Amino acid sequence: QFTLKTSKNRIFGVRVNSNNNLTLLVGEKLTPNGTLTKENLKNLSDWKYYAKPIQDYLTKVYGLRYTEIKDNDKPYVIIIDEINRGNISKIFGELITLIEDDKRLGADNELTVQLPYSQKPFGVPKNLYIIGTMNTSDRSIALLDTALRRRFDFIEMPPKSELLKGIGDKFGIDFEKLLNEINSKIEDKDRHIGHSYLINIENENDLKRAFKNKIIPLLIEYYYNDQDEVKNILNCCDEAKKVMEIVNK
Repeated sequence: QFTLKTSKNRIFGVRVNSNNNLTLLVGEKLTPNGTLTKENLKNLSDWKYYAKPIQDYLTKVYGLRYTEIKDNDKPYVIIIDEINRGNISKIFGELITLIEDDKRLGADNELTVQLPYSQKPFGVPKNLYIIGTMNTSDRSIALLDTALRRRFDFIEMPPKSELLKGIGDKFGIDFEKLLNEINSKIEDKDRHIGHSYLINIENENDLKRAFKNKIIPLLIEYYYNDQDEVKNILNCCDEAKKVMEIVNK
């Protein structure tokens, strides 16, 4: 056990306990008031006035040296698919506050929570990126949790028709032009047809299946079974007419 002083000349004591951690002793009778471990040195408020004197003492008496730990700036990413369909309180829990930019570790308003099982302090580092995906044609997005809206940037990911360049050449069809023409007929951009429906087309059977089992049923749903409107969209250009000839074989 040894006795030290804080920067305000308050006397306190430290002793090694049975777990080889340091027990803080405060007051006139130097009564125990918390345990110092490597994990809670920076986060346990009881120690904030005592950490520097302890460090100086251990350095002077035992010759210990402290190496500055550089921040890990390597990015880490968590992807939550269909985030708007999830129970946000169960997905994030207390993290819903910790993921805010100014609440992260090292930020101006850094916050930590105590983990329920390990009892260790936990915070969210700056190099963690959380990506939540959602389909905007799903109207449940209108009910998206307000707390979630405040904490995320919303980035639109429209169809990339240029990725279809050359894929339809074997059929004599310009898939890029086809997708652009179909989507130009769909007024609601949230319901535009995505390029993924056509990107892996290898033969006529693939093309038939993409339209008969995916694209056409999707359009029928969007237009509330209005067959005339769907036919109008699927006859919007020469490329679409070529596709429908193959589909109707």
